[in-house]
Amino acid sequence: MIIVEERLSPVEIVRRALGLYQAHATVLLGICVAAYVAEHALGLLWGPLGFVGSFVVDGVVDLTITLLAIAWFLDTDLPAETALRASAGEVAALMSAMLPIWILTLAVSGGVLLAAGPAITAFFHRFDGITQLLLLMWGVVGLFVVFGCIASIINMLFMFVPQAVLVEGNRWTAALDRSVRLLWSNLGTVLVVQLLLLVVFAVVPPLVFPIGKLLGGKVAVAIVGIVTQPLHALTVVLLYLDSRAQNDDLDRQDLRRTIEVLTAPAV
Repeated sequence: MIIVEERLSPVEIVRRALGLYQAHATVLLGICVAAYVAEHALGLLWGPLGFVGSFVVDGVVDLTITLLAIAWFLDTDLPAETALRASAGEVAALMSAMLPIWILTLAVSGGVLLAAGPAITAFFHRFDGITQLLLLMWGVVGLFVVFGCIASIINMLFMFVPQAVLVEGNRWTAALDRSVRLLWSNLGTVLVVQLLLLVVFAVVPPLVFPIGKLLGGKVAVAIVGIVTQPLHALTVVLLYLDSRAQNDDLDRQDLRRTIEVLTAPAV
């Protein structure tokens, strides 16, 4: 039995992700809150440890939600502790696959800065006083926008890497290649889903920021991240399953066997 007999529309993918979120909100939010606490605890111990630890913790969260989402999609009862244990065992493979992505992002961003730096400097020297200061401020904002766009494009290209590592057992560049191929096969749906998520996520800050007046702005920002992370992760999993079903004739039995192997007790 094919998982998706017809290609899911972007609206249907977001609707199903919201349905899974609503049905399992306690588990999902609990995972994200625990991850947030762990990241900040590592940061308090040592700043660089918190920076590196955030990547590892986020990787475990992505893998755990992937396993749980697939199990829920199959109407299978999978304890969160079991999914967490299985995900922790695969996080090293995920980090090794993600390392080239981080290097690529830094290299492209640095290349843009080095290429544009001299021209920007020469342009600023043509002005004096307040005009130069204003242009500098807008230039910094513009660079942040450019770097953000570069990072967003690279992240989208490799959005299926956690699933390629966990579900398919791909390693290193094979996981990167698999992610790009799946994205390209379903590019239109992915782009529309990302736009729909932006609309959904735009509703969250106005609801949460009043809390910031009571508990502080950092708390409000943390809440926004915790609330939106599960929905994004669920959506990526559903996009992955939709792409696999259309390209590989993936069926439920294949997924059940994968879940059983990944969550089997260590001998």
